Parts: sequence; structure tokens; C-alpha cells
Amino acid sequence: MTAVQKVLIVGGGIAGMSLAIRLGRSGIATDLIDRDPEWRAVGTGITITGPTFRAFGELGVEA
Repeated sequence: MTAVQKVLIVGGGIAGMSLAIRLGRSGIATDLIDRDPEWRAVGTGITITGPTFRAFGELGVEA
């Protein structure tokens, strides 16, 4: 019997969302939750640096 992998990610920030994308592409089911029911992007873009842009490129979500 094969075990089904399912992951719960707590936190919808850049790390949580990136992990959900990567795991989903690997065939691993994920649930992503955040305490903010409106999923606002508070503070996004303030500290985006070169490594962050490279990570976005690897995920295929660069702007």
C-alpha cells in the first residue's frame, strides 16, 4: 500500500506560497492556510532582492 502525502502549510507569505507551488508541481497535495482571511499582501515588495527574483524565476512566477 502506498502512503498518500499531504502537507499543511501554515502561513501564506512568500515562503509558504513558494513551498505550495514547489510541492504541488512535485505531485504532493498541499493545503495552505493563513490567519488573514482576506489574503492581503502587507509589506510585499519592500525587500525583494536578487536571490528572491531568482527564486521567482525558478518557480515561474516572476513579474
